[in-house]
Amino acid sequence: MKQFFLTLLAALPLLFVGCSNEDIRYEIEGATDHMHLKPSVSSLTLDQDKGTETALTFKWDKAADRGEGTHINYYFKMDIEGNKFETAIPKVTIAANQNTISFTHKQMNAYLSMWGVEPGATANVEAEIIAEVTGGNHYMKPEVSTTTVALTGYVIAPRPLYLFPATATTGNGLEMEEVLSETKYKFAGGLTAGTYKIARTATSNAVATVNVTQSGFALIDLDLSQTPVQPTISYPQPEINNLYLVGSATPAGWNIGGSLPLTQDPLNKFIFTWTGSLNAGELKFPLDPGQGWGTPFVFAATQDQSITNPKADKHQGDPDNKWKLTAADAGDYTIIVDTYHMTVQFKHIASIIPADVPYKKLWALGSATSTGWNTPFSLAFTYDPNAPKGTFVIETHLQPGEMKFALDNTSGFACDYIMPRNVNASGLARLSQTQVEMVPGGNPDKKWEVVAGEEGDYKISVNVMTMHVTFHKK
Repeated sequence: MKQFFLTLLAALPLLFVGCSNEDIRYEIEGATDHMHLKPSVSSLTLDQDKGTETALTFKWDKAADRGEGTHINYYFKMDIEGNKFETAIPKVTIAANQNTISFTHKQMNAYLSMWGVEPGATANVEAEIIAEVTGGNHYMKPEVSTTTVALTGYVIAPRPLYLFPATATTGNGLEMEEVLSETKYKFAGGLTAGTYKIARTATSNAVATVNVTQSGFALIDLDLSQTPVQPTISYPQPEINNLYLVGSATPAGWNIGGSLPLTQDPLNKFIFTWTGSLNAGELKFPLDPGQGWGTPFVFAATQDQSITNPKADKHQGDPDNKWKLTAADAGDYTIIVDTYHMTVQFKHIASIIPADVPYKKLWALGSATSTGWNTPFSLAFTYDPNAPKGTFVIETHLQPGEMKFALDNTSGFACDYIMPRNVNASGLARLSQTQVEMVPGGNPDKKWEVVAGEEGDYKISVNVMTMHVTFHKK
């Protein structure tokens, strides 16, 4: 028995050696690099203005012949140095007899961005060419050649394109929206019928031309990656053809019947504008005040939305989101509503009423108006900067009854008025009476009379410089 244990102990080292031999991992020696991959430059700062030009070329020699019956397929990979090609661009299959591959400034800048390299920072890019062996009677490791190049990317700056009349050699064009940098562009706006060129300036070569067959709103799409480059054009029509303004921030107040009309652009019918004074308060845009508060509105996107936020939404009913003006926001504005993009811009302007115009506000009131003899007054005139100096206008419905124009809206009926100069024994004047005067305190009380048969929609223009009024029936 003792001899048995001695024999067993002597054999144990041999057993352990035998087990360790089974864990040996044999390495196949890699193929020697005969391709010697090289970049065309060792370092390069990319340039957006050379976007489609070749920035970088990699070149290699032929891989070693691996013997009878074998064939070599070449593949190219590229990544940031140190990433072990785990974030490499998709592997590129190299065509037979090809020994170079090139990339443009735009491509390499896009790759740097994909790899998370900040614009303006320099990064080492690693490239490799792989010569994969097929055929033969046993496995052979591919031949691999690697190299690096230092690249500095750029901040992508806008490269706008413009629409110009085909024969234009001077002037500013209509800017297209750059949807995808230097590739896809869009235009949505009013155009008159004719042929247009798309170019960077009026004198530069056109990248494309487009024939607009009808005047009005046009939608043009351009994709420079297509061959041939051919813009597409369509002519959408607006769903909204009337738009109004109402709210405590407006001269109309919350009187839906006195909502202020916006002017529809005659060429781009998706655009509506209004110019006038706004004060602290809220506002929104009804489509048809004749329907009352149940009409659809162009609402703000959120409640109490700042006038610096242009987002809008058209719907009926809730949510009743409105724009809100603070006391600091009060002033004169041009409002531009774009019903195609559903945006509202409030452009603050210098006071549109010249300093020497003696009166700055004006309201219509009376039984001939939609608001009757109620206070506070809600049918506000709007100053028209495009008419002769001192002109205030309002578009409203008149019915049989009487009316006059108030110059203040803070103390009920106790204010000064614009009234007809010449009246009959009853203190009334017909609408043909165009001469007016300011009557302090409204005494004597003089008014215009709308008689049966004269009712209808009117544009009333009052010039407080010449002291004349016109009633233009539509």
